[in-house]
Amino acid sequence: MKGKKSATRIREIDPERREDYQCTIDCIYRTEYSTSQGCRSSFRENSPSALGSLPTMEQFKNNVEHVRKMGCNILVFEPREGEVIAYCACMGSARGFFISEFIVKSPEQLKGYGRSFYGEIEEYARNQCYKRIILYPEGQGARYFWLKMGFRRDETDFWVKKI
Repeated sequence: MKGKKSATRIREIDPERREDYQCTIDCIYRTEYSTSQGCRSSFRENSPSALGSLPTMEQFKNNVEHVRKMGCNILVFEPREGEVIAYCACMGSARGFFISEFIVKSPEQLKGYGRSFYGEIEEYARNQCYKRIILYPEGQGARYFWLKMGFRRDETDFWVKKI
């Protein structure tokens, strides 16, 4: 729909909302990482293999606060009210807006949600006056996705898009 702007469907994660917790658990711990558009995550340090089980809601809240203290934003994508299906960890710096993790839940992949979510993240970064977005994709599927989004590898092996 050219010319018509949809309502923003991204927001900061709320560690008190059960659906945000569930989406993060599904994205980080249950999504096939090789088929996601993921990069690297601070949450992965507390992966089930390291913990022996999924984090509790309280551990999740602590992780969110820890990541925020490091200057990282955690955004979620909610295409319909109460249905959180994607997760992004990102942070701004003098070099640009870094996406450190971008994951759409497995059942929702290949339906255009990743493209929509990224488009809103790009607008979010542009509204904060960033001129470029930087990431480091893992896996062939992720590299293909980011190429389609207009990213190119720079001399440091990071992938960059001017916005």
